[in-house]
Amino acid sequence: KPLKSPEWETLIGTFHNGAHRKWNSLDPLFDLLLSSLHRKDFPLSLKLQLLVFLDEFSLSFFTSHHHLHRLVDAFKTVVHAPIDAAASAFKDQFMVSTSSILICASENVVVEAQTENNLVEFLLTVINRPNFGSDRHTRGVACECLRELERWKPGLLSDVVGHLWNLCQNERTHASQCYLLLFTSVIHNIVARKLNVSILNTSVPMVPFNAPNC
Repeated sequence: KPLKSPEWETLIGTFHNGAHRKWNSLDPLFDLLLSSLHRKDFPLSLKLQLLVFLDEFSLSFFTSHHHLHRLVDAFKTVVHAPIDAAASAFKDQFMVSTSSILICASENVVVEAQTENNLVEFLLTVINRPNFGSDRHTRGVACECLRELERWKPGLLSDVVGHLWNLCQNERTHASQCYLLLFTSVIHNIVARKLNVSILNTSVPMVPFNAPNC
């Protein structure tokens, strides 16, 4: 059954004490966690706490590709929901946690290309709205998530570097620094790996995204 706020706080404390290592499976708890993140009657503070909890214990929860796939789907559902000030903070944290979990869980789980491409493509879609004032902070967060994914897999965004250069030129809000940091990180990896890529080439579409062969 759904857990209430005090029950979640007690459960999180149990994990910090290490008692969860004796449990046979965390799948039922994972199901409850994802459903709780979608509940409208849950306070924002608890949802943010659950995201941090899921991130902190990602190696315990994400033991198969199926879990990662469900997380990315849940993330996309939340971001597509109607926007308000509170929801914006939740969406930004969900974006950060999903990217972090994918990177950390890859130590133990083989990440399927489809799930990886889905996350990258969605983040690229978020940043592909330069100068749209109301979501400038979210676009900056998406740039930072893409930069961490590029650090995780150097060359991941090499095929779309031409599009990133165009976005850097078009962005005029304070989020431009995030766009520039992302662009220079991709350029650094292209040079370091001696990839045969032109920064002016936009022949490869930005979305749909497919990870390059490198």
